Amino acid sequence: MTHRISSVLKKLYPDAIKHHNYSKTLTSVAFAGTIVGMLIFGWISDKIGRKFGMVRTTSAARRK
Repeated sequence: MTHRISSVLKKLYPDAIKHHNYSKTLTSVAFAGTIVGMLIFGWISDKIGRKFGMVRTTSAARRK
């Protein structure tokens, strides 16, 4: 996936991409987002119940 994003960034910003490898940055940001999401939605599920928490987070993800 990061290869696809890097390809798009190279087409949109050819001069800026020459001097920086954004692939590592994108991978780190995606990993950090995964960890934060697991913590937040795990806490929500613990507080309001697993079934309702999973339904709620799925509906929140589909709205975007």
